[in-house]
Amino acid sequence: MKALIIMVLISSSLIAETIRGKVISVADGDTITILVDKKKHRIRLAEIDAPEMKGQPYGKASKAHLSELVYNKRVLVEYSKKDRYGRLIGTVTVQKVNINEAMVRAGLAWHYKYYSKSRILSALELKAKAEKAGLWKQKKPIPPWTFRRSKKL
Repeated sequence: MKALIIMVLISSSLIAETIRGKVISVADGDTITILVDKKKHRIRLAEIDAPEMKGQPYGKASKAHLSELVYNKRVLVEYSKKDRYGRLIGTVTVQKVNINEAMVRAGLAWHYKYYSKSRILSALELKAKAEKAGLWKQKKPIPPWTFRRSKKL
């Protein structure tokens, strides 16, 4: 019986929840704010990491592209947890387009392999690199997690 209870608790924590709302703000290439029933929810796009706005090449381009894709639009967010800043970690979809994937495809975000084993995101990143899309035009792009460590962001 204890094993059954533990299995139910574990599996229920892995089940994703969904919310729908209108994007009212884009903070950077991987963070948005949506409005759901007059309540704001900050969303961190899962499994990707975008260049930092403060001083990293392609930070502004990444934010601009995400804005084009989602700002002032109704989105669906599928999430299962929050990060240490209280943001929902989720996959954002607009009219059946996976925005997390779109950011990697455009070469304006990295597949965040530390937190994700997605084959799709890995393949999209390799394709973006091969095509020198977005940040992959640089000779040696610095991943945001390395950039943050060096700048202590």
